Amino acid sequence: AIASRYLVLAVRGVGDIMFGKPPFYELARADDLFALGGANGVRGVPGQQYYGKTKVFGSVELRSELFDFKFLGEKTSVGLATFFDAGRVWAESDFSRASELDDGPNPLKYGVGGGLRLRQGENF
Repeated sequence: AIASRYLVLAVRGVGDIMFGKPPFYELARADDLFALGGANGVRGVPGQQYYGKTKVFGSVELRSELFDFKFLGEKTSVGLATFFDAGRVWAESDFSRASELDDGPNPLKYGVGGGLRLRQGENF
């Protein structure tokens, strides 16, 4: 926390390497989430479109809580968040570049955004 609960910097990095011949449906995933696309991967990038044996992605998010109030007997907080996500997928696990499989001259995918955060109790 930069300034208590009113300003928090969150940083996350994930790496995933698969060896051998994994099933094709596992190539877009890192753990139980999709690496590029979706709320837990690189946001703002279409999900399940980037497949590879090697994946690296991360997020930087700045969150703030503006004010609290009671709603239906529970503490409710209103805040803001802004984020930058980036990630890269390689077709092979040895970081080799196969132009027909990797995505062009700039294979780094990113998403930038922000929004309103509403929390009731411990849930968003």
